[in-house]
Amino acid sequence: MSTVAAAPVISPPASGRLDLAERIAATLAEEVNASHPKMVRDAAAWLLLTPGAKRARPRLLVTLGDLLGTRSPSLIDAGVAIELIHTASLLHDDVVDEGDVRRGRATVNARWGNNAAVLVGDYLLSRALRRMDMASPALLDNTFKVVEEMSRAAVLEVEARSDAHLTPEQWRAIAEGKTAALFGLCGWAAGVIAAKHDQGELLMGLARGLGSAFQMQDDLQDLVDAASSHSDLRQRNPSYPVVLAARADAGFTGRLSAAWASDEVDAATATALAAEVLQSAAVDATLRAIVSEVERARAALSAFGKAPQAQEILVWAATLGQDPRGPTA
Repeated sequence: MSTVAAAPVISPPASGRLDLAERIAATLAEEVNASHPKMVRDAAAWLLLTPGAKRARPRLLVTLGDLLGTRSPSLIDAGVAIELIHTASLLHDDVVDEGDVRRGRATVNARWGNNAAVLVGDYLLSRALRRMDMASPALLDNTFKVVEEMSRAAVLEVEARSDAHLTPEQWRAIAEGKTAALFGLCGWAAGVIAAKHDQGELLMGLARGLGSAFQMQDDLQDLVDAASSHSDLRQRNPSYPVVLAARADAGFTGRLSAAWASDEVDAATATALAAEVLQSAAVDATLRAIVSEVERARAALSAFGKAPQAQEILVWAATLGQDPRGPTA
């Protein structure tokens, strides 16, 4: 489940506030430039401050907070904490996957080594918890639970690696923990900071669904993204459309199993396997699953009427479910 591919991000609300992306970037830069060891500053900046960073999670959190009627600075702190947790997970994932490219350039482990990636990931996670405590101590308990859920899902992903017979239900169990849980924390945190816990519960479910859709779209994008060289297939990681294609075609399952049994999945093999998936019904099935999640979010947001923040989220959500094969597919 790579997160290399670019994806749409939520645009700042049309208000008199400073540009939301700039506020998040400035706070992240403040975090990176604090009195940390040089290795932490260099490696964290390499990933956190890259122009390719999507920052969908903190932007979603702040927009949801605005939807609930608060513009508390705590939203930025909580959003930055969630981005730090996300970044720590990417650092660790790249070590586990032996990944060498992320967002179009060398990974931290490829540039500074595995030791640096693991240690900086741990350090950023500790900073994330401190920043979340700054936002509100009431956020910490659920944050711990989400980090635990993410860690458990990462273990499940390692166990599922190279399994060409993985079921869609097993994929969802991994995606729920690795991606959806942190999105859900955005909705729940917005409710806590706005002191509207019931609505926070609603937004948590909404955001988890969008997180699952986000991961499915990312899995689709990996099939066509030359920059990542089809990293999911090369690293033998679960991918929703690949799982569906394998379930539907025993011949493809055999070819996938053979490729994943080799010492290394070369670029040509990965490209050929990706082409098979793109020509299968698995792509349309994945797109339908994404649309289903987006429609559930739309139904949940209907409780907020025509609030501009709700419309803004829906505009972003509608960009999920794009066919990676292009408009002529």
